[in-house]
Amino acid sequence: MIEVNDLHKSFGKVKVLNGIHLEYHPGKIYGLVGENGAGKTTLFNCIMGIYDYTGSITKSKTLKTGYLSASNFFYSQITGLEHLE
Repeated sequence: MIEVNDLHKSFGKVKVLNGIHLEYHPGKIYGLVGENGAGKTTLFNCIMGIYDYTGSITKSKTLKTGYLSASNFFYSQITGLEHLE
Protein backbone atom coordinates (compact mmCIF):
# COMPACT_ATOMS: atom_id res chain seq x y z
CA MET A 1 0.00 0.00 0.00
CA ILE A 2 1.07 3.58 -0.61
CA GLU A 3 -0.53 6.33 1.42
CA VAL A 4 0.05 10.01 0.66
CA ASN A 5 -1.02 12.62 3.22
CA ASP A 6 -0.96 16.40 2.87
CA LEU A 7 1.72 16.30 0.16
CA HIS A 8 3.09 19.66 -0.99
CA LYS A 9 5.72 20.37 -3.64
CA SER A 10 6.88 23.72 -4.98
CA PHE A 11 9.48 24.77 -7.49
CA GLY A 12 10.58 28.15 -6.21
CA LYS A 13 7.41 30.19 -5.69
CA VAL A 14 5.32 27.94 -7.97
CA LYS A 15 3.13 25.49 -6.02
CA VAL A 16 2.79 22.30 -8.03
CA LEU A 17 1.19 19.95 -5.48
CA ASN A 18 -0.94 21.41 -2.71
CA GLY A 19 -2.28 19.10 0.00
CA ILE A 20 -2.55 15.84 -1.96
CA HIS A 21 -4.17 12.87 -0.17
CA LEU A 22 -4.49 9.42 -1.77
CA GLU A 23 -4.12 5.69 -1.17
CA TYR A 24 -3.00 2.94 -3.53
CA HIS A 25 -3.88 -0.62 -2.49
CA PRO A 26 -2.26 -3.84 -3.78
CA GLY A 27 -4.14 -5.72 -6.47
CA LYS A 28 -5.96 -2.64 -7.73
CA ILE A 29 -5.40 -0.77 -10.97
CA TYR A 30 -5.32 3.02 -10.81
CA GLY A 31 -5.14 5.79 -13.36
CA LEU A 32 -3.95 9.31 -12.79
CA VAL A 33 -5.41 11.71 -15.32
CA GLY A 34 -4.83 15.42 -15.76
CA GLU A 35 -3.81 18.15 -18.14
CA ASN A 36 -0.21 18.80 -19.08
CA GLY A 37 1.51 20.51 -16.18
CA ALA A 38 -1.06 19.35 -13.62
CA GLY A 39 1.58 17.61 -11.46
CA LYS A 40 1.15 13.93 -12.35
CA THR A 41 4.85 13.29 -12.99
CA THR A 42 5.84 15.45 -10.02
CA LEU A 43 3.60 13.31 -7.78
CA PHE A 44 5.26 10.11 -8.97
CA ASN A 45 8.72 11.66 -8.58
CA CYS A 46 7.85 12.46 -4.96
CA ILE A 47 6.54 8.93 -4.32
CA MET A 48 9.72 7.44 -5.82
CA GLY A 49 11.92 9.72 -3.69
CA ILE A 50 13.32 11.64 -6.65
CA TYR A 51 11.99 14.99 -5.38
CA ASP A 52 11.94 16.43 -1.87
CA TYR A 53 8.48 17.36 -0.58
CA THR A 54 6.58 18.21 2.57
CA GLY A 55 3.87 15.96 3.95
CA SER A 56 4.09 12.21 4.31
CA ILE A 57 4.32 9.21 2.02
CA THR A 58 4.01 5.78 3.62
CA LYS A 59 4.81 2.60 1.70
CA SER A 60 4.36 -0.93 3.03
CA LYS A 61 7.73 -2.53 3.78
CA THR A 62 7.15 -5.38 1.33
CA LEU A 63 6.13 -3.09 -1.52
CA LYS A 64 8.45 -2.96 -4.50
CA THR A 65 8.08 0.24 -6.48
CA GLY A 66 9.38 1.16 -9.88
CA TYR A 67 8.89 3.94 -12.35
CA LEU A 68 8.88 3.70 -16.12
CA SER A 69 8.71 6.98 -17.99
CA ALA A 70 6.57 7.28 -21.09
CA SER A 71 9.60 8.56 -22.98
CA ASN A 72 13.32 7.86 -23.26
CA PHE A 73 12.96 4.08 -23.35
CA PHE A 74 16.12 2.02 -23.60
CA TYR A 75 14.40 -0.02 -26.31
CA SER A 76 12.12 2.36 -28.19
CA GLN A 77 10.76 -0.38 -30.46
CA ILE A 78 8.75 -2.02 -27.64
CA THR A 79 5.85 -0.72 -25.56
CA GLY A 80 5.80 0.25 -21.89
CA LEU A 81 3.90 -2.96 -21.10
CA GLU A 82 6.55 -5.04 -22.88
CA HIS A 83 9.22 -3.34 -20.74
CA LEU A 84 7.35 -4.39 -17.61
CA GLU A 85 7.02 -7.99 -18.79
